[in-house]
Amino acid sequence: MGAMDVFVVETKEQRKTFVTAILNDMKALEYMLDKGMFESGIARIGAEQELCFVDRYYRPAMVGLEILKELDDPHFTTELAKFNIEANLDPLIFSGNALRMMEQHLTTLLDKVELMAQRHNAQMVLTGILPTIRKADLDFANITPYDRYRALNDAMMKMRGGDFEFNIKGTDELITKHNTMLFEACNTSFQIHLQIDADNFVDQYNWAQAIAGPVLAASTNSPLLFGRRLWEESRIAVFEQTVDLKNLNNPEREIKSRVEFGTDWLKESVTEIFKYDIAYYKLPSHRKPLRAIRPYDHRRDGQHRLLAGTDGWDARLCKRNR
Repeated sequence: MGAMDVFVVETKEQRKTFVTAILNDMKALEYMLDKGMFESGIARIGAEQELCFVDRYYRPAMVGLEILKELDDPHFTTELAKFNIEANLDPLIFSGNALRMMEQHLTTLLDKVELMAQRHNAQMVLTGILPTIRKADLDFANITPYDRYRALNDAMMKMRGGDFEFNIKGTDELITKHNTMLFEACNTSFQIHLQIDADNFVDQYNWAQAIAGPVLAASTNSPLLFGRRLWEESRIAVFEQTVDLKNLNNPEREIKSRVEFGTDWLKESVTEIFKYDIAYYKLPSHRKPLRAIRPYDHRRDGQHRLLAGTDGWDARLCKRNR
């Protein structure tokens, strides 16, 4: 989740270092919750908008890095492919006209992007899956050339033991395989972030899980991929099968899906989510060590953020301390 200083875990010593770091992070989180170190008594809302660039034929345009450089604005950052970028909105106190202010800020940011895109003979498109994308556009040469993305691709290939395989059945059927994780770059979305009190988290998170299905059903918008009519919301299948790490050389070994709602309601604490992640998911990559910390040092929770960035909970937790 944003970390760029990552590398593939290849040795037992590297995995041991990661496990030690993540257990220390768990102690830090539990300490912060126990001592009331998270901001409370105020609700904030924020959002991120992912987008695609296309040329005059509405084919993906690999201009994302050039546009980011010219924008020179911290609200924007990279995405997996060169034809995607992401805009991050400033958090707002969730009251009064907060939603209108969010819309105005998003419109301002998107206007800047469109102006820069025109200078590169391109335009931006907001869509779930770009209908004009082709498999050839997902060549490894079109991955954003940062260590984070390359390391994640290499690690997932290693854990799978072969190519990424896709079998999506809708009105039509898509059966294919690919040698990079760039299928995930087909997916773009608008994601809203809500800051709530830690004491209220369990109840409100469970409510979010309960209403996720109906909300999703009312907002599907990606029925096409490679000219095939698939699911009404094909992004789910694309993401699920991209991050499926079942080893092709050992298919009978049971591995939990990395895209899911979880297995139960939360009972007592937000830490149940992280403990579940630690128990069931292997980390394919690892951050470079920053410095030694004591368990209660809350300024570094990098391993948890990295682990959370490799699974796909439908309602994802973020943390904000004071």
